[in-house]
Amino acid sequence: MALRRPARLPAGRADARGRTSAARRPKFEQLAALDHYPEVLADLPTYVHSVIPWPSTTSGLYWGVSAMPGTARTKLQRRYFTVNAHNVELLFMLHFSDDGTTESILNVDRKKLSRADRRERYITKTSYRSYPDAETLYVPLGAMAELYERPTVLAAARSMALGLMRRGPSNFAKFHSDDLLDAVLLQRNEPAVQ
Repeated sequence: MALRRPARLPAGRADARGRTSAARRPKFEQLAALDHYPEVLADLPTYVHSVIPWPSTTSGLYWGVSAMPGTARTKLQRRYFTVNAHNVELLFMLHFSDDGTTESILNVDRKKLSRADRRERYITKTSYRSYPDAETLYVPLGAMAELYERPTVLAAARSMALGLMRRGPSNFAKFHSDDLLDAVLLQRNEPAVQ
């Protein structure tokens, strides 16, 4: 019996993902060109490797990270990145051009935070229709690792992320930056959450 040449397969999801990733590459390059990109990149891997399970496998489907999104951009503030799951922002980093400060906005599950966390951190109640038990923590640039030394804060961040990921694919997956994710995955200092 002679071997037949296999039929040509239609362009699959990997091909489409490669095209969309290439289309978003300029935004990643814009982020990577920042003078303080190393400091910006330091907090994101800490979050991803501490909170998101199997980040290389679940990214782009259950959660996504976007570089230089245009969300809520004004003359005075600009987002450097946003991490989303389902239809909620889990983490984003803002730069304020008027005073040059940069900080992360971290949304967590309110039910997991302790009273000490609330006394010692700048926290505000956040209202998402799809996640009513959210609270927002304001994290200065470079302080993410220190924040996750508090077990209750880490549990609150994980609880919110996992709860949203369990609801199904992210509504923001189409904005996911594979280039930024690659940079994050290369920054791993310790094993990822399993």
